[in-house]
Parts: sequence; C-alpha cells; structure tokens
Amino acid sequence: MIAAGTDLFVLQRRLGHESITTTTEMYAHLLPDQQRAAADPAGRVLAGLTRGGQSA
Repeated sequence: MIAAGTDLFVLQRRLGHESITTTTEMYAHLLPDQQRAAADPAGRVLAGLTRGGQSA
C-alpha cells in the first residue's frame, strides 16, 4: 500500500493503529522516495527565499 502511494493516515485506519505515530514508526523506512520527492520542491522554495525571490 505504501509503494502504491497510500496516505499514511489511510494506512493507519486500515491497520487499526490508534496513533499515526505507531504507523510512522513502523513504516517510515519504506518512504525514502517520498521523502526525496518532498525535499526537492522544498529545497527550491528555500533557495528562492534565500536569494530574495518569491515562491508560489
């Protein structure tokens, strides 16, 4: 489900975890591609801010 892009909150409910923390602690190691995908746009935004640029 994670590889298919299922949201962690959906996964939490499907697995019956009471807390999202449980889900993330158990499955965060399966998310490195998503972490990279989020880091790239965040890096561009931050780079634009440090150069005085505007971001959308």
